[in-house]
Amino acid sequence: MTGIFELTEREIGFFRSAGYIRSRGLLDSDRVSRLRRLVDRQFEDKIAPYRVNQAGTICRLDRVIDRDPLFMDTLRLPAVLDPLLSLLGPNVELLRFRHNHATLICRAISLFAFTETFCTGHVVSSLRSFT
Repeated sequence: MTGIFELTEREIGFFRSAGYIRSRGLLDSDRVSRLRRLVDRQFEDKIAPYRVNQAGTICRLDRVIDRDPLFMDTLRLPAVLDPLLSLLGPNVELLRFRHNHATLICRAISLFAFTETFCTGHVVSSLRSFT
Protein backbone atom coordinates (compact mmCIF):
# COMPACT_ATOMS: atom_id res chain seq x y z
CA MET A 1 0.00 0.00 0.00
CA THR A 2 1.38 3.43 -0.90
CA GLY A 3 -1.38 5.75 0.26
CA ILE A 4 -0.92 9.03 2.08
CA PHE A 5 -2.26 7.45 5.26
CA GLU A 6 0.00 4.39 5.18
CA LEU A 7 1.32 3.26 8.54
CA THR A 8 5.03 3.03 9.20
CA GLU A 9 6.67 -0.27 10.14
CA ARG A 10 7.10 1.14 13.64
CA GLU A 11 3.35 1.92 13.93
CA ILE A 12 2.46 -1.54 12.64
CA GLY A 13 4.84 -3.11 15.16
CA PHE A 14 3.31 -1.04 17.95
CA PHE A 15 -0.17 -2.16 16.90
CA ARG A 16 0.90 -5.80 16.82
CA SER A 17 2.27 -5.58 20.38
CA ALA A 18 -0.16 -3.11 22.02
CA GLY A 19 -3.35 -3.78 20.05
CA TYR A 20 -4.11 -0.16 19.16
CA ILE A 21 -2.76 2.91 17.39
CA ARG A 22 -3.61 6.49 18.22
CA SER A 23 -2.96 9.05 15.51
CA ARG A 24 -3.85 12.71 15.78
CA GLY A 25 -4.71 15.13 13.03
CA LEU A 26 -5.89 12.65 10.40
CA LEU A 27 -9.45 13.99 10.43
CA ASP A 28 -10.06 17.63 9.59
CA SER A 29 -11.17 19.82 12.47
CA ASP A 30 -14.55 20.57 10.86
CA ARG A 31 -15.45 16.87 10.75
CA VAL A 32 -14.30 16.32 14.33
CA SER A 33 -16.39 19.32 15.45
CA ARG A 34 -19.45 17.98 13.63
CA LEU A 35 -18.99 14.54 15.22
CA ARG A 36 -18.61 16.06 18.68
CA ARG A 37 -21.69 18.24 18.23
CA LEU A 38 -23.71 15.18 17.22
CA VAL A 39 -22.54 13.28 20.29
CA ASP A 40 -23.06 16.25 22.63
CA ARG A 41 -26.61 16.72 21.33
CA GLN A 42 -27.36 13.01 21.83
CA PHE A 43 -26.15 13.24 25.45
CA GLU A 44 -28.15 16.42 26.08
CA ASP A 45 -31.33 15.02 24.50
CA LYS A 46 -30.88 11.64 26.26
CA ILE A 47 -31.30 9.67 23.06
CA ALA A 48 -31.42 5.91 23.75
CA PRO A 49 -29.74 3.50 23.81
CA TYR A 50 -27.45 4.72 26.57
CA ARG A 51 -26.00 3.66 29.91
CA VAL A 52 -26.07 5.53 33.20
CA ASN A 53 -23.55 5.66 36.02
CA GLN A 54 -24.27 5.03 39.72
CA ALA A 55 -25.52 8.61 40.09
CA GLY A 56 -28.06 8.07 37.29
CA THR A 57 -26.24 10.35 34.84
CA ILE A 58 -25.87 9.25 31.23
CA CYS A 59 -22.24 8.26 30.79
CA ARG A 60 -22.28 6.31 27.52
CA LEU A 61 -24.20 6.33 24.24
CA ASP A 62 -24.42 2.93 22.59
CA ARG A 63 -24.64 2.09 18.86
CA VAL A 64 -23.09 5.40 17.78
CA ILE A 65 -22.45 4.30 14.20
CA ASP A 66 -26.18 3.88 13.60
CA ARG A 67 -27.14 7.28 15.03
CA ASP A 68 -26.16 9.45 12.05
CA PRO A 69 -24.72 8.79 8.56
CA LEU A 70 -21.76 11.07 9.38
CA PHE A 71 -20.27 8.32 11.56
CA MET A 72 -20.29 5.70 8.79
CA ASP A 73 -19.10 8.28 6.24
CA THR A 74 -16.17 9.04 8.54
CA LEU A 75 -15.24 5.37 8.84
CA ARG A 76 -15.07 5.17 5.04
CA LEU A 77 -12.58 8.05 4.69
CA PRO A 78 -9.08 7.15 3.46
CA ALA A 79 -7.67 8.60 6.71
CA VAL A 80 -9.49 5.86 8.61
CA LEU A 81 -9.68 3.05 6.09
CA ASP A 82 -6.12 3.14 4.67
CA PRO A 83 -4.40 2.43 8.01
CA LEU A 84 -6.85 -0.41 8.62
CA LEU A 85 -6.10 -1.86 5.21
CA SER A 86 -2.35 -1.75 5.93
CA LEU A 87 -2.95 -3.72 9.14
CA LEU A 88 -5.72 -6.11 8.14
CA GLY A 89 -5.54 -6.42 4.36
CA PRO A 90 -8.47 -5.94 2.00
CA ASN A 91 -11.09 -7.76 4.09
CA VAL A 92 -11.93 -5.09 6.67
CA GLU A 93 -15.18 -5.80 8.45
CA LEU A 94 -17.11 -3.45 10.73
CA LEU A 95 -18.19 -5.09 13.98
CA ARG A 96 -21.02 -3.09 15.48
CA PHE A 97 -20.92 -4.73 18.91
CA ARG A 98 -17.41 -3.56 19.93
CA HIS A 99 -16.15 0.00 20.37
CA ASN A 100 -19.38 1.41 18.95
CA HIS A 101 -20.09 3.93 21.67
CA ALA A 102 -19.41 7.45 22.89
CA THR A 103 -18.42 7.98 26.50
CA LEU A 104 -18.81 11.05 28.67
CA ILE A 105 -15.56 11.36 30.61
CA CYS A 106 -16.00 12.88 34.06
CA ARG A 107 -13.32 13.83 36.53
CA ALA A 108 -13.92 14.98 40.07
CA ILE A 109 -11.98 17.99 41.35
CA SER A 110 -11.88 18.64 45.10
CA LEU A 111 -11.46 22.19 46.39
CA PHE A 112 -11.29 22.31 50.18
CA ALA A 113 -14.56 20.75 51.39
CA PHE A 114 -16.37 21.43 48.11
CA THR A 115 -16.42 18.92 45.26
CA GLU A 116 -17.70 19.52 41.76
CA THR A 117 -17.72 17.21 38.80
CA PHE A 118 -16.62 18.57 35.47
CA CYS A 119 -17.60 16.57 32.41
CA THR A 120 -16.36 16.70 28.86
CA GLY A 121 -17.74 14.60 25.99
CA HIS A 122 -15.38 12.58 23.86
CA VAL A 123 -16.10 10.38 20.89
CA VAL A 124 -14.96 6.88 21.75
CA SER A 125 -15.33 4.26 19.12
CA SER A 126 -13.26 3.04 16.26
CA LEU A 127 -12.82 6.72 15.42
CA ARG A 128 -10.94 7.26 18.66
CA SER A 129 -7.70 6.07 17.13
CA PHE A 130 -7.85 8.61 14.33
CA THR A 131 -8.90 11.87 16.02
